[in-house]
Amino acid sequence: MRTFWISAALLVSVASAPLVAQDYRSDQAAADELRHAIERLARTPTDSDALLDAGNAALILRDYDSALGFFTRAEALQPSSGRIKAGLATAQLYNENPVEALKLYDQAIALGVAERSIAPDRGLAFDLVGNNALAQSEYALGSTAVTTEDLIVRQAVSYGLAGDQKRADALLNPLLSQNKPTAWRARAFILAAQGDVEEATRIVRGFLDARSTEAMQSYLERMSQLTKAQQAAVIHYGHFPS
Repeated sequence: MRTFWISAALLVSVASAPLVAQDYRSDQAAADELRHAIERLARTPTDSDALLDAGNAALILRDYDSALGFFTRAEALQPSSGRIKAGLATAQLYNENPVEALKLYDQAIALGVAERSIAPDRGLAFDLVGNNALAQSEYALGSTAVTTEDLIVRQAVSYGLAGDQKRADALLNPLLSQNKPTAWRARAFILAAQGDVEEATRIVRGFLDARSTEAMQSYLERMSQLTKAQQAAVIHYGHFPS
């Protein structure tokens, strides 16, 4: 199926780093870790720990193709490592393969990875296959370990796509009162998915120019016609099915 890419200004959460891989405080720290891991690999190409570190750093840097490559090499060396399975799952998720990601997350849990540690990204994978109920369960579990703006927005989007506007608003309102752009974008997409194109367009005008808003109008009008999985892909992956 052909897809149309939506302006990056309207993306809700795909631009953020995976929530499961928050081991580094900054992109610079991740870049340093990636460089060190590659130096270790230059000395010992079969160093699975170095491959794991490189993969996690690449996730933080949003280099998902490289992350997938590092984790795939690591899995070949240690196929029974839960940490490697979890990293590979997240790389698949951000390479837009949520079905494969869910299979790998299940394998990671079976190998001893704590479900809570991968729940925020596993929840996103469930949303992307249209299972909002399981997504919300995962987000709730993940929020017991970490609470971030991105996770709150993901939860709100999931509730909104499932038609639970009350819970979506309860999560978004504190962020909206702080004028957080990601929260406003999430609200616009939720409203469009529910068929309130007029209000969604009004919100979009707040952060896009008139020409871009006009270009977005047709996408907003079609949101309510999509499946839950397609709506989630629009919001989190940033592309619209033809």
